[in-house]
Amino acid sequence: MTLLPPAERFKLGEPNPANEERLRPHLDRIFKAKAGEEPPYELECRGDICHLTTTVEQGEWTERFHQDEELSGTFDGIEFGDTTYMIIAERGKAAGVRLQRRVLRSLYEGDASRLIGECKRNNSTPAGTLTVVVSLDLGARKLLVTVDGELAKQAVGVCVRHVVEDAMGRIEVPAEATVMQEAPLQISVP
Repeated sequence: MTLLPPAERFKLGEPNPANEERLRPHLDRIFKAKAGEEPPYELECRGDICHLTTTVEQGEWTERFHQDEELSGTFDGIEFGDTTYMIIAERGKAAGVRLQRRVLRSLYEGDASRLIGECKRNNSTPAGTLTVVVSLDLGARKLLVTVDGELAKQAVGVCVRHVVEDAMGRIEVPAEATVMQEAPLQISVP
């Protein structure tokens, strides 16, 4: 089976106004469109491909596009150029990507990161490693935490597991999330 390039798939696709409506609020924000005025872009979606054209210089908007948290996971692929083609991801997958980003932010930037550091400082343990994995339990609609490695049953491992379980228990799993790539965290204790 040969997969056609996005431009060819776009030409063959059926109009998809639902995808246009899904993207417009995000594009309005990225392009700083003003209420009541025509936005500085044109968008047309066919099937799972959306075609974007704009008179705004690419460098003026693509960084905002890539950094936009709300758009995270929305696309399975993007082809930038004079015209931009975006391959729209299924909503459940997109919600799972955003969920994974919240998990990683919690582990690396939130209180969990500080508390994991305290676990390492406050629990004398021989040198070793831990692998903490966060996964999505679709049936229970919650995040699961597993801790493996040579220190998993040591005081530091138990402390880390409790910290991560507590942090993950505070993250709400969106109803539309159908999949989330596991989020592993490697921890070394000197």
